[in-house]
Amino acid sequence: MTRKAIAHLNLYDWTFCTWEAMSELGILEQSPARQAVAAAWMQSLEPEELEILVEKKAASKEIDAFRRTFPLTSLNETIAWFNAQSKQIMDSQVDVIPRPNSGDSGAPGNS
Repeated sequence: MTRKAIAHLNLYDWTFCTWEAMSELGILEQSPARQAVAAAWMQSLEPEELEILVEKKAASKEIDAFRRTFPLTSLNETIAWFNAQSKQIMDSQVDVIPRPNSGDSGAPGNS
């Protein structure tokens, strides 16, 4: 995975692991600034490290510590990065719509 310098951070590209962690930790319900800062913290880690911290229930505490020392001068650039990542994910989503009266009974189900 490649890293990209954003504000004062060196971040990995978004991964499915990040999305799962944000969902599991309830970050998607927080303010846009808190979402961006949490995502930046997550993307500064290797995905395996993030998974371990989420499993150990230590990620929220680490995010709070990161947020307390996060420089406000980096916030606008971090939010712009977060919004661009979010837009890219939303733009690439597809909805699978079942075909009516489809005779293809061997097709895999949506789960």
